[in-house]
Amino acid sequence: MIVLAAVLVVTAVGLWIFVPQLERASQLMGIVGGFAGLLALVVELLQLRAESVPVRRGSAVLFDLVDYAVPVDAALDQIRLGVKPAVGSRLGAASALPTYVERDFDGDLRWLIAQGGFVCLHGPAASGKTRSAVEAVRSLRRGHRLFAPDGPAALRTFAEVRPSNAVVWLDDLERFLGPGGLDTPLFQRLCSPSHHDVVVIATIRDAELSRRAEVPRLRDHDAPEAADMGARLLAQIDRRRLIAVSSHLTEAERDRARSVADDAVRDALGGEYGFGESLAAGPALLERWSFGEGALFEVGRAVISAAVDCRRAGWVDPVPSSVLEALHSGYLHQSWRKRGDLPSLDAALEWASRPVMGASSCLLPLVGRTYQASDYLHDRTAVGDGPIGSAQVPDEVWRVLSEVADDDQLVRIGLAADQAQRPDIGERTWRIGADRGHPWAMMKLGMRLASIGRVDEGEQWLRRSVDAGCTPTLGPLGYLLMSRGETGEAELLLRQGAAAGDVGSMTTLALLQRRTGADSEAEHWLRQAANTGYPMAMVRLASLLSERDAVDEAAQWAKRASDAGDPEGLTMLAISQREPDRAEPLLRRAADTGQARASLGLAAIYADRGEFPRAERIARKVADTGDVMGMWMLHRLLLHRGETAEAERWLQRAAQYDPAAMTALGRRFGDQGDFHHAEVWMRRAADAQYGTAMVFLSAILISLGKIEEADQWLRRAESAGIPDATSLFATYRKAVSKPTDRQ
Repeated sequence: MIVLAAVLVVTAVGLWIFVPQLERASQLMGIVGGFAGLLALVVELLQLRAESVPVRRGSAVLFDLVDYAVPVDAALDQIRLGVKPAVGSRLGAASALPTYVERDFDGDLRWLIAQGGFVCLHGPAASGKTRSAVEAVRSLRRGHRLFAPDGPAALRTFAEVRPSNAVVWLDDLERFLGPGGLDTPLFQRLCSPSHHDVVVIATIRDAELSRRAEVPRLRDHDAPEAADMGARLLAQIDRRRLIAVSSHLTEAERDRARSVADDAVRDALGGEYGFGESLAAGPALLERWSFGEGALFEVGRAVISAAVDCRRAGWVDPVPSSVLEALHSGYLHQSWRKRGDLPSLDAALEWASRPVMGASSCLLPLVGRTYQASDYLHDRTAVGDGPIGSAQVPDEVWRVLSEVADDDQLVRIGLAADQAQRPDIGERTWRIGADRGHPWAMMKLGMRLASIGRVDEGEQWLRRSVDAGCTPTLGPLGYLLMSRGETGEAELLLRQGAAAGDVGSMTTLALLQRRTGADSEAEHWLRQAANTGYPMAMVRLASLLSERDAVDEAAQWAKRASDAGDPEGLTMLAISQREPDRAEPLLRRAADTGQARASLGLAAIYADRGEFPRAERIARKVADTGDVMGMWMLHRLLLHRGETAEAERWLQRAAQYDPAAMTALGRRFGDQGDFHHAEVWMRRAADAQYGTAMVFLSAILISLGKIEEADQWLRRAESAGIPDATSLFATYRKAVSKPTDRQ
């Protein structure tokens, strides 16, 4: 039986590399290789009472946590921190918040807050994230100051002063991520391991947390990702410091809620929705937005829709009323747009800002005539609910926002457009920021252009971004140069980034070192990046260790990456199982997250079982996304069933980006006696430091009479650590003959 071999040996920047074998195409692919505790210091848990007294300091609000004797405005203070008032409450009254119901995770949360450092609660909107954080802080941080910055600039100002005994309050963490926001150096200043007197408490909705995991690459999976520094930092956070908050209570939590003498709590228990969303009138908000009659409802609904779409378009700040005025008419039904008796914008904003059932409102009015759409409405829209749940963000929204956005906002809007499958808008938005000289916009634009084949223009923008001081751009630029064979300059740039602590540059430098056979140095950089908590480096380190048969340590790193939420870690963990039957369920789990390498791993298993149509369907689906390894696998599967012409087309597409595919294409030309094209493709792969190509290139050069150069390439292959380079050369040399012999 024909053995289908999916050579899934992971390189430093991609999980799988298909290594061309000396056998013919009928010998296709085989599965190769393998299928801190908590901190010791425990701060005494202070079950002491505190009250919040606001004090204005610049652009931030400072609170002194003094005593638990809550004044009548304590609920309002908590609402200013982001806690939602309860159904039937009166804003500003002590009853604006219901009795707190202890959650099962409160013990872990309070332990982490007592230790200091970073703690993040994540979950759906209106699930109780902020309330739980408030209650924990009020219990444990007596006499500490609470700093609630209004944006990244205020956070950096605080970090420069860094007072002791402080609580940093980052409700809606996404507002502080992105260019100029929370990054690794800032994080380290705020959360120094030697200082436990400062705790940084953040909340973020699950939808935002997931969106941060989606990052652009240059073209293929070997390319380094280029998330903003905040998103990259989030990927490095110890998962034990991320507290998941469900919108539904556990049975133990429900028992505690039943014992509470609070009508609002008991009523929420009987609702068909989540406990927190019922308390905060979330379903009623959705109904207010969706159903009604009359002119005020129509204009109010349009204003809310415009505000929600601004959030969907990446505008995380409060929306100016002037923007809502410019956009809301586009959300009116045609029959209402030309009427002359419509209520004013102010009347519509007032209607949309009214508390529903005495609790939250569809729009939250803020300073400077700005408004924030409800988190709950935003989340429900994302799952298809509400008046605009099934619609794309209109082009007019993207246009208006890009005209009023500052440089950092432009980067976020462009990323939102890219994730909304509107790359044209993303490119246009980033170009505006790039033309203004914003280094992150230059990087995003450069990567976008390179990914669609406009490599020269993309390189220019990447270089401008580096010149503007954007360290994370060094990784993508270094990779681009490396893929073109300009390894000298690529190495200089990547070393510069690695020395500056950029983990993306470290992992790409490790890829370059592995391609030249310097596995020891590659391991050094991968370990350095992995020890920062960077999941991508963990996966690639696991790959390197797996190739050395250090299976146990490889599995440990793969598990750490998987535990950190990286689906590639789960894929690598599957590889470490060494047995297809044990690997398959893990690969399925990773594939369900959209992980292309896991899908290809499944395809390899199916092909090895003889289920070729099933394997081909998976490989084609992955290849259609532009994934290089998907193209490569599809090429081999098509060859297996005799579809030579289509197989060659996919190989040529893959060879535009991948040195292994370049080598395979060069061999195809060599086998056919076309030594000119064979040399072209082998040289491209060899220039990209692909060692096997160096060996084959030397054999082809011998056939062309270029003896001296052939010897140089063979020596380079031997220096690069290619196993048995000399014998491999001799074997391939016999397979090719001089052009004159074939005439």
